[in-house]
Amino acid sequence: MDNKTCYISVFYLGDRRREVKESKSDKLFYLKTHLSYLSYYKHNLKDIFLVFNLEEEHKSYLDAIQELVPSKIQGANVTVILRKNEGYSYGGWDEAFKMVRNDFDYYIFSEDDYYFVQDNFDQYLIDKFNFYGDTGYICPLAQEPLPQRNYKKIAGHSVGISSGKVLNKILDKFGDLPHSKGESYKEGETSQILFSYAFIEVGYNIYDIRDEYRVAFARTEENVQEIWKIFYWNKDHLILPAIGLHFHKKTKEHTWYASFDNQYQIYHKPSTFNETLLCKQEKLEIEHLRDKPYDYKN
Repeated sequence: MDNKTCYISVFYLGDRRREVKESKSDKLFYLKTHLSYLSYYKHNLKDIFLVFNLEEEHKSYLDAIQELVPSKIQGANVTVILRKNEGYSYGGWDEAFKMVRNDFDYYIFSEDDYYFVQDNFDQYLIDKFNFYGDTGYICPLAQEPLPQRNYKKIAGHSVGISSGKVLNKILDKFGDLPHSKGESYKEGETSQILFSYAFIEVGYNIYDIRDEYRVAFARTEENVQEIWKIFYWNKDHLILPAIGLHFHKKTKEHTWYASFDNQYQIYHKPSTFNETLLCKQEKLEIEHLRDKPYDYKN
């Protein structure tokens, strides 16, 4: 029997720290682009939920949104959800999931400025999720425990997939998909940690797509024009950012560089669930943990 999979993407119509030049004159640019990619690349999604985090002044766009959004995309039902701008994408994901928490086998979480660029990306994510046996979340880039995050492993690139089973365990434990309610960039970073580490706290691990796909990761800090090139031993991208989407063209707008952090190299072995717990307990980075004579299962 086919798995029932839904896609939840969160949209914002206000100004951003970094944005593509087209969006400065057209606040619906990200929506139009997102819809075009969802329409072009093949998938077997059952439902698509487009969540809009709205400020009061954004309500003038509602008629235009309704005109742009089709009732179906490749057979998937499309539903628009309107909410207060609170909690960044994590707040939108939380609210939408609560509405349909028992309706799907898998939930793909996305953001308006990242686009899947492979046919059957949904099936790839489902297969990857089931490959390891203890998966809580599959994302493009998992980041190992570091001191600045209190030695918690997180989804560094938060777009990804989880199952209804796992997400309902999180909801039962915390009452929410954990996130901060604030709107500052610092609160957004806090939400990323809270959301990610919840998968560890209910007994699952976080993995990424390093074995199959490269990742172009656009940094969004103010006045930072960098795009990280990660896992570039692979040939293809699964997902691309709106910023730097035309990565093959020479441009002065962005600085592309390869990350040489140990955890992003081909020789790095991602942390197991037990290692993740020990890193937090012992306040050690994964390389230092592996230098210690701990007796734990791999």
